[in-house]
Amino acid sequence: MADPRLEQLAAESASRGWEVDWADTPSRVELLVVPTVSNVEQQGFLGFGVGVRDGGGALSCWAWEAWSGTLIEPWQDNPFQSGDEFLFPTVVTLEDCCRVFDRGALRYLAHMRRIVLEEPPTDLSDWADLEPLAQPEASHD
Repeated sequence: MADPRLEQLAAESASRGWEVDWADTPSRVELLVVPTVSNVEQQGFLGFGVGVRDGGGALSCWAWEAWSGTLIEPWQDNPFQSGDEFLFPTVVTLEDCCRVFDRGALRYLAHMRRIVLEEPPTDLSDWADLEPLAQPEASHD
C-alpha cells in the first residue's frame, strides 16, 4: 500500500488526465507521472516521480526524460555525482511537483537546443519550451 500523500497526488494527476504508474523499488514505492505537455514531440518522454524520504516525514520529487533515462531535476552536472536524497526537492502538493517538472523541463530543453545547434540538421521546434504545468502563484499585493 502506498503512502496516502502519494495516493492523493496520484488521484489529482489522474484527474488531470495524466498517466500515473507505480514503481516498487527495494527501498520504497514511488509514484511516476507522465503529464500532458504542450509539445507533441515531447509527449510521453518527460515526467516526474515522487517518493517518501527516509523516515517518512517528507516527499521528494524529481523529473526525468525517457530517451536516456536521465534526471533533469535535480540537474546532474557531473554524471558521477552522488544522487544523495538531500539534492531532491521536497514537495507537498501537486503544484509543487509541477514546479519541479517545469524547472527541469526548461533546463533540459534549453540544453538540447544547444546540442542541436552544434549538430544539425534537427528541427529546433522539436525542443521548444513547454507551457508550464504549474499555475502562476497568486500575487500578494
